[in-house]
Amino acid sequence: MAGQGAMGSDMQREPSGLLWIRREIDENLRQTRLLLEDFAEGETRDLGAAITALHQVWGALLVAQVHGGAMLADELERLARALHEQAVADPEGAAESLMVGIAQLPAYLERVEGGQPDIPLVLMPLMNELRAARGAPPVSETGLFAPRLAAQLEAEPVRPGSGNPELPRRAARLRREYHLGLLRWLREQQPDAAIKSLRGVIDQLASLAGTERMRRLLDAADALLLAASDGEVEHSAAVKRLYGRLDRVIKRLIAAGEETVAADFPIALYREFLYHIARSTSRDPVIEAVRKAADLANSFPEDAAADPGDPLGAGRELFEQVAA
Repeated sequence: MAGQGAMGSDMQREPSGLLWIRREIDENLRQTRLLLEDFAEGETRDLGAAITALHQVWGALLVAQVHGGAMLADELERLARALHEQAVADPEGAAESLMVGIAQLPAYLERVEGGQPDIPLVLMPLMNELRAARGAPPVSETGLFAPRLAAQLEAEPVRPGSGNPELPRRAARLRREYHLGLLRWLREQQPDAAIKSLRGVIDQLASLAGTERMRRLLDAADALLLAASDGEVEHSAAVKRLYGRLDRVIKRLIAAGEETVAADFPIALYREFLYHIARSTSRDPVIEAVRKAADLANSFPEDAAADPGDPLGAGRELFEQVAA
């Protein structure tokens, strides 16, 4: 994963992939803006060309790996389509929101071109305004976190025969202990002892994992428990629910084997583990190792802390401010 993350950092430092498509993007946005003005003035009800233009913007940004820009372009296209299909409750308000989004996208791209990190989280209020205009539920912070994660996991394919057949057998023996520890933690009955019990189970499973993906998931689960034990992360219901979801992964591991679970990887669960760990300031090496993976997946360069003058060094600080 480090190699893939380093490539992501290089792209942030040299945004040439974005520079060469800016003219096309700007022209598509200009055309969309003109069509929207005609729409607002009642001169046309057809936004098909605007939808096509926004789709081209989305595709170009996806290829350039500007994840925040691509996510915003996708929301713009979806709202334009809803307007075109007369599927919004307030067409005038939706058109205004669409115009605001079209105006904000170039500003975000200029920020990335200037060397700032591509952090979709900073676009969350705007994206949620666009989603609300078409009656869609808001996107969460974790949903926008670690935009490079999928690409990094794809760079580590599950090799045939890499799963350890002993892992499901050990998981079957340990699952009851896991249940008891989780139940005690949920009920706040000796939470420190409960967390220690959960960590013991997870550590045993991680030591047997044959695939890199399974190790990453279990290491992240262990690191978050450690952060919770040290008071770095709140013992919230949201955090505890992650371990209920991990139990379902363990159940599937027992039934289908490690390779099957790794191939159909629970990326949403892994992303949430990383999200909470990224907010920890602990210097424990277990937590730091996982937080480094989170930073890479979230477009923060590995050496940002090493160069205080690097504008990318603001990436983690900006994330912490927005996610606070």
